[in-house]
Amino acid sequence: MRATRMKRVFTFAALSLSGSLFCGLSGLTAAQAQEYPDRPIRVIVPFTAASPNDLVARATMPRLSEILKQPIVIENIPGAGNVIGIQAAARAKPDGYTLLLLGQSASAITPYIFANPPYSLEKQFTPVHLTASFMFLLAINAQVPANSLQEFISLAKSKPNALFYGTTGPASGTNIAMLQFMKKAGIKITQVNYKGGADILTAMQRGDVQAYFSVPQSAITGVQSGKVRVLGATSTVRHRDFPNVPSFTEQGVNMISKSWYGLVAPMGVPEAIVEKINAAMNQTIKSPEVVSRLLGMGFEVEGGSVAEFARFMRDEQAELRPIIVEAGIKGD
Repeated sequence: MRATRMKRVFTFAALSLSGSLFCGLSGLTAAQAQEYPDRPIRVIVPFTAASPNDLVARATMPRLSEILKQPIVIENIPGAGNVIGIQAAARAKPDGYTLLLLGQSASAITPYIFANPPYSLEKQFTPVHLTASFMFLLAINAQVPANSLQEFISLAKSKPNALFYGTTGPASGTNIAMLQFMKKAGIKITQVNYKGGADILTAMQRGDVQAYFSVPQSAITGVQSGKVRVLGATSTVRHRDFPNVPSFTEQGVNMISKSWYGLVAPMGVPEAIVEKINAAMNQTIKSPEVVSRLLGMGFEVEGGSVAEFARFMRDEQAELRPIIVEAGIKGD
């Protein structure tokens, strides 16, 4: 299957990069680190335009281009889920001039649903920067007799498999989140697959399904209709659009689940370059215009060090892999 490729180049007026970005770099001399980049950088997005990965890229790359003083080419390479774009990035020269903006599914789901995984993040890529995310919200039909997370858990325990939840497919992030929730809460709810989030919301409003893990924008739409209630965010903190709804952690369920988006580079990129990109991205996501754009699209702004991103991915993989294997989820 031939992948469709779309390119857009962002070139912006150069801004000086603070000398602090160069501190602590290893592997290359300071002079060599300052030479990077000296030509355009390509950022591969393994999905089509307007996908969440693409939205994050287009919200952040213009500012990163200004900071690094080089054009950045965003190249959409969709196909086979996200596999074709990931494989294209893996084949690139490890010099820092090709980056990949991937997400949770590529890191913690796809590798575990195939007998022979089509790529290996651990062997082919190095983490660079955790950029943005959105937490999931547990939404239920407003007629369900539960006004809190614990009340819903009690209801589900009293009626094993009698409640239904909507999902866009077994390997979707929202389904994995529900499996994660069921395991932690000790409940069983029956899965019903739909083509997309809009179909799930419609089914929820009709009462065809009683629950689903929603992205924030969909949950807002459902609540505004008066037919959907939000019980909590899969986080330690409350979602900013639902400040009166306690988080999962506040309600006694220790579950962190979010759909995240970040940059990785082909394995072998010098550490100094990886650290320089990380520092520049941390500067990027502190820019008011970038923060405003990400928040306006429903994302949370992330950030942090290379080591923190690597640890986050390892921890998530360790938690989700046994859940996926136990559920018997298989790739097409």
